[in-house]
Amino acid sequence: MKRRLAWVVMIPCVLGLASLAAAQEAQEVRARLPDGAALAVFYNGDRPEMGKTALSEIWNEPGVKEFCEPIWEAIRAALRQQSTEKPDWPDFVALELALKTQIAFALYPKASGSEPDWLVVADAGPEGSPVRAGIQKALEKVKG
Repeated sequence: MKRRLAWVVMIPCVLGLASLAAAQEAQEVRARLPDGAALAVFYNGDRPEMGKTALSEIWNEPGVKEFCEPIWEAIRAALRQQSTEKPDWPDFVALELALKTQIAFALYPKASGSEPDWLVVADAGPEGSPVRAGIQKALEKVKG
């Protein structure tokens, strides 16, 4: 129940803050995290220069793709199975599209010493974009 509640709280934050990206100038999502995080992680999958790195060149080699694709498909199959077994979890396969955008994750300490609060912010792009559609599909099950 706690996880379902956490996802329900997170959904408006992710979609609401992501909507700001379409209305305002491009801004990194980590700048939208509230102050006071004990831990923050940032991923930037929408930068064209990422495709020019040595790691990206290796990743895009035909042999590497041929080797990795069955592994990725096995991971996707496991995530699909988990998604059906745990109805209060999001569709993680649909969230794969979010790897093509900016994502920030932060943990915020609570004064009471219980589990920390957390927040995920993603740049979902404009209405109708594939990334936004993937995020919305992924979170449909946990909206409440």
